[in-house]
Parts: sequence; C-alpha cells; structure tokens
Amino acid sequence: MDNIETDKALRARQKLIESESSAIGVKRYREALSTRGEDEMPAGTRLISTAIAPLSAAIEEHVDAALSGKAKRGKEVVKYLSQFNYDEVAFMTAKTCIESLSDNKTAQAVASILARRLNEMLDYSNLKEQDPQAWRRYTNRIKNHPTMSIDHLHVIVKKQMEWAGISVIKWDSRDKVKLGVLLIDLMCETTGLVAIKHFNAGKNRATCKLLVSTEATRKWLEQSHRRSELLQPFDMPMVCIPKDWSSAYGGGYLSETSNYPLIKTANKTYLDELSDHEMPIVYGAVNTLQRTGWQVNKAIFTAMTKAWKLGGKIGKLPSTEDEPLPPKMYDSKDEEAHKRWKRRAAAVHTANHKTCSSRIQLASKLWVAEKYQDEKQFFYPYALDWRGRAYPVSAGLNPQGDDSAKALLKFAEGKPLGVNGAYWLAIQGANCYGVDNVPFSERIAFIEENYDAIIHSAMFPLETEWWQKADKPWCFLAFCLEWNAMLMCPKREEFISYLPIAFDGTCNGLQNFSAMLRDEIGGQAVGLLPTDTPPDVYTDVLNEAERLIAEEDSFMATKWAGSLVRELCKRNTMTMPYGVTIYGMKEQIMESFDKMRANGHKFGFEVGLQDATYLANVNYRAIGNIVVAARQAMDWLKGVAAIASKDGLPISWVTPSGLPVLQSYSRRFEKRYDFDISGKRFQMMMRLESGKLDKHKQAAGIAPNFVHSLDASHLMLTVNYCAEAGVTSFAMIHDSYGTHAADADTLSLQLRRAFHDQYSADVLGDLRESILAKLDDSAKKEVAPLPDRGKLELDRVLDSEYFFA
Repeated sequence: MDNIETDKALRARQKLIESESSAIGVKRYREALSTRGEDEMPAGTRLISTAIAPLSAAIEEHVDAALSGKAKRGKEVVKYLSQFNYDEVAFMTAKTCIESLSDNKTAQAVASILARRLNEMLDYSNLKEQDPQAWRRYTNRIKNHPTMSIDHLHVIVKKQMEWAGISVIKWDSRDKVKLGVLLIDLMCETTGLVAIKHFNAGKNRATCKLLVSTEATRKWLEQSHRRSELLQPFDMPMVCIPKDWSSAYGGGYLSETSNYPLIKTANKTYLDELSDHEMPIVYGAVNTLQRTGWQVNKAIFTAMTKAWKLGGKIGKLPSTEDEPLPPKMYDSKDEEAHKRWKRRAAAVHTANHKTCSSRIQLASKLWVAEKYQDEKQFFYPYALDWRGRAYPVSAGLNPQGDDSAKALLKFAEGKPLGVNGAYWLAIQGANCYGVDNVPFSERIAFIEENYDAIIHSAMFPLETEWWQKADKPWCFLAFCLEWNAMLMCPKREEFISYLPIAFDGTCNGLQNFSAMLRDEIGGQAVGLLPTDTPPDVYTDVLNEAERLIAEEDSFMATKWAGSLVRELCKRNTMTMPYGVTIYGMKEQIMESFDKMRANGHKFGFEVGLQDATYLANVNYRAIGNIVVAARQAMDWLKGVAAIASKDGLPISWVTPSGLPVLQSYSRRFEKRYDFDISGKRFQMMMRLESGKLDKHKQAAGIAPNFVHSLDASHLMLTVNYCAEAGVTSFAMIHDSYGTHAADADTLSLQLRRAFHDQYSADVLGDLRESILAKLDDSAKKEVAPLPDRGKLELDRVLDSEYFFA
C-alpha cells in the first residue's frame, strides 16, 4: 500500500513539474516577444518574408506608373524609391510595420520611422562608396554584435560619416512622411496583413490613425504565439518512471501539454501507420532506457559550482568573464603591427562569443542539477529520430551531454563491483584521461602508476591541476572520487559503485559498413577481428595519406611531406561513413588547424585554406584505399537511391530491430532573401513543398541515414539482450554503451552478440530486394548488383577484445 501511495505522490509531483516546464517555456517565449519585438519572432519573420515578393512587385509597378504619369498618388516622392533595390524597400516596410504592431503607433509615426530608416540606408551605402576604409572600420566594429538594433546601427553609421567628413543625406521632412505613408498604403493594399484604423481619442480630440493588424493577422499571430509557447517547454527529468511506449504516441511524460511522438518527424501519415506496426524490440529498448534511474553526483556538483564561482576555467569550464582585448603595444604608424593586433583582437572576439554560449549551457546544467540534487532517483523520457537513434528528451542536463553533463550524473542504483568491476572502473578512468588507444594492460598500468595523483585529485580537486589535463576532466574527476572511495572499502568486490562505465565503438560507421560486406581489410582496421592491441584506423589513414603525398611531385606535397599528423585525418575518417563531402572535410581540417594552434602545436609554416583543400583530397583518397568496401557500399546506395527517386519512389527499409524507416526528401521551391541593412545581415527564405522528391538529397542522404539506422538497431538489440541478462541501468550514446562496472562484462559480451546477430543477415541485400519490389521492370534493370562480399569471418567479432573498448 505504501508503494502505491508513493507512486501516486510521485506522479502528482511529476505533473506539477511538467506544468512548471510548460510555464518556463511560456515565460521565456513571452519575454523574448517583449524584448525582441513582433518582427523578430518566428511568427513575425514569417509574415515579413511572405510580404516581400508581392510588396516589392507593387512598389515597382507604382513607381513605373508614377514616372509615366499614370499614377498621381505619391508622384513627388517616388524619385526617392528609384535609388533602392525594391526588395530591400519591401523588406524594410514590412519589418517596420510588423514591428509597430506591438506598440500601437500612429500611421504617421510609423511612416516617419520607415522613411528615416530608408534615408539612413542611403547613408550606409554612401559611406561604403566614398570611404571604404571607414566602412570597414564600421563593419568590423559591429561584426560581433548581432543583436544590435537597426536604429543603433544608424547612429554608428552617422558617427563614422562625421569622422570621415562625409555629408549625411537629408531628405525633406514632409517628403519623408509622404514616402512612408505611400509605402504603408501599398503594404495594406497588397498584403492584407495590416490596416489603418481611425481611432477617436475622445470628445473634442482629433481622430488618430493607428497602424494595426487586420483581424485575420491578429488571429493568426495569436494562434502562432499560443502554439509556439506550448511547443517550447523546458523539458526536465521525471521523478517517476516515464510512461511506456506501445505505439507512436502516448509514452514519456504524463501530461498532454508535454506530449510528444515517439519519433521526431513532420510526416504524420508515417507516424499513424507506425502505430499499426509491431515492433517489440524497439518499444522494449526505449522503455528500458527510460527506466534507468539517475542521481546528481553531489561531489561533482559541489566542485563544479565552486569552480564556477571562482571564475570558471577549471577542468575546461568556460570563463565567467570575457577575455580582454590584447593591448595596443605598437607605434600608431606601424600598419603591419596594427593588422597583427586586429587579427589577435578578432580571435578574442570570436572566442568570447563562443564562451558566452558555453556559459549559458553550463548555467542550464547547473540549474537542473541543483533542482534535482536531493532526488533519490529521476528518469529521462526518450524519443527517436526518424532513423531510430535514441535521445533523452530533457533539456540542459542529460546523459548524452558533454563532459560536464555526464560527470554531474550517476546511476541511482548502486551495484557491488564483484570480481571484475574494479578492473573496468580502472579502464574507465584511463579512457577519460585520454589513455584509450593502448592495450587494456597499459591502461591499468596508468591508473596504478598514478594512485597518489588520483587520491589527491579526489581529496583536493580545486587545488589539483593534474586531473584537469584529462581529455574529459570532469568525468575523470568523477572516476577519481569513485576510485578513492573504493580504496577505503575493506573488500573491493563489495564496494557499491554508481558510476557508468562506457565502451566506445572503433569508428562505428565503418564497423557497420565493413560487417555488412564482410570486408576483412576494413574489419581489421576497425576492430571486427581479434588483435593484441587496439586497432587505429586513423593512423592507418595517416600512413596511407603520407604514402600518397610521397608519390606526388607538387609544391603542396613537398610542403606537407613528413608534417601530416593523426589529428588532421581523424575527423575526416570518422565522418566519411556519414556522408561528409570533400568540402566538409576541408572545413573540418580548417577547424583542426585552429584547435591545434590554440593547443600550442607548431606547424613550422603558415597553414590556410589551400592546405586544407589539399589535405581533404589526400584524406579522401587515403580513406577509400583503407576501407574499400565502405566506399563501394556508399556508392551503391547512392546509385540505387537515384534510380528510385527518378522513378518517383522514396526509399524505405525495416531495420534489424524492426523499425520501418522512410527517407523522403521533398524538393522545395525556395526564394532566398539576403539583405545587408546598415551592416546587419538579414536572411529570409520562403519554402514551398513541390510534392516531388529531391533526387540530389535522396542520393546524398541514403548512405549516412542507412548506417545511422543500423547503429541505432545495434543499440536497441544490445539493450534488450542486456535486459534479458539482468542489466538494469544504461548510459547509451549511439556508439558509446555504458552500464555499471559490475555489469560491464555482460554488456561487453551482449553488444558483440547483438552486432554478430544483426549482420548474420544480409542487411544490404534485404534493402536491395525491398527496393526492387517497388520499381517497375525498366528501373529494376538499372539497379547494380551488390558490391562483392569479402571473406571476413563474422563469428570472430565475438572474440574481438577491442571491438568496443
């Protein structure tokens, strides 16, 4: 009876939490609406983008008619409009009108504001044309201030013009009002979004003309805001077990206001059909993940909170303060020194902008941790993306977060370490520190060699720097605390451990492709076969890339001979099975350049875009040479998707876990607007579904989406196998599987078993057959046979110690 009452009490409290989550979302939305204004909210920007095309056409037509004598209205002011791009005038008119709806401004006041802004837009163009150097100073100044208002920008433009000795363009005040009124009239007549309403202010007082929304616009905005308020709750963990899923709807949170579908997709027809599909493996896995109980790791929370109060920067936390700009320690006439200072200052500005975002995220995590720190246990409801990947719904703090988020959480259920638990706990510690690409024996040796440093870190975390050098410092500190507590236990096997122990896949996308085509070469490189040491496909790619460079006779080959490092190959290799293009690889390498420089790496020469482009092409060829089957499978998938989409068919398949997946990218008609208004960029887009498939996206998306669905299926099978074997707690992140140290052996065994069982079937052949069944006879003939299968013995993955390690 007590348990029933406790469950009732928890469910009642959970409903209050969900009400609070909705209230927080509503409050945040309304605060944003009040602060940013109607024109900057999603509903307002949609109205503005809708108005641009018809209003622009109406402005052009009216100007032509006035200049030809066919229209008398506004004839004396249309001369001002001929100086502009009509799309820009339409945008500014729509933006100013929609912005004014929150303020009850008179039509004349709105007209004055609109005309003034157009006038000042000419000032900006004049500054750019007459003094490019002053214009560059201005644009550099505002670059890192994206929230600055248009009116504030105009103030800065005038100051720049004053300093540059450029005269401000002044329109006649009466003409400005007439111009603004003309544009507002055209806005009212063309779009039907706003109207001028005569308002009697009282007896013996003049009638006011207010610019207001039309009745249809008012109702649409109210509905949009109401919907947006409710669609943005600050979802939090649950204090009771989430509702089980048994169809596409009805699981997770308790309240209707917090309801969400199992799968995140806009295709409601697909969701409705899914509810009639039997998929016990999928529901079983998701429900098991949801039943994992969590607690806040109070020791980490205390240390992290203190570190944050001390200014951050401890254990890679963001700083609580912006970094100061470098001092101008150079002669004012030294242009080269000034340029160097500007580059350093720009880097500081960029870093501060990123730090601001990191601060907000950390504050959110700490807020949730503080709220739940005294809960005996709480739970995370889960959802799937349309490929089947599982995600916790809750915002801020969850077990799929970054280093600080994961460290703040531990399992609510503790388990004695047992015979091998201490071994796996030590492996977890070494992995978190960054000693993860060596045999297990060397990882254990690392922990044994650093006993004193581990204990000191646990006892005096904020006074110890050693743990902060770890790859994942806060997760490593959590290990230190757990290890120190274990050492104080008389019998290690009886120590109750709460820390998740994770096994990470070895380039999981390539593992999936190598298994489906039985590629013994690629399989060897990514751990599908037993080895004495962990495989390192990234170093294999590095060695192949160095070989390709050595064979070339070019300036770039000479420059990079002997200078390529593993880090410049890793991300390219990791993301290749998920469809990264050469352009994307180039961007990744540029980011790696920046990161390596920030960490003190010396290249010995200047590196830039040309180098990144060269290395991206080298890496692309090297990866293809190392994992040949993966490239062949991806090319085959692209080809069959192109054939199906040419025939008007989306691609669908059923994963080994039983989840039906539908890839259907519709072609969209897009009208893009990109305005530079006084240095502030406004980008808007109108999208219309054509009802036809986008052949390019269908072909480009099939390989990454197919392999994502397969790694999601592997995770689901693993969770179910482990649950059958008695495992109750899971920390799962796509290609990183975690549980208690006591259950690590079971997880290690079952994830290999699940992978073996999944690929014992011909998953690529099954996809081919399902596609062929939907094609007409002529299209079937175009489908190429599957790539040749290799000789990899799949049974050997069961004995591969470093498959997930």
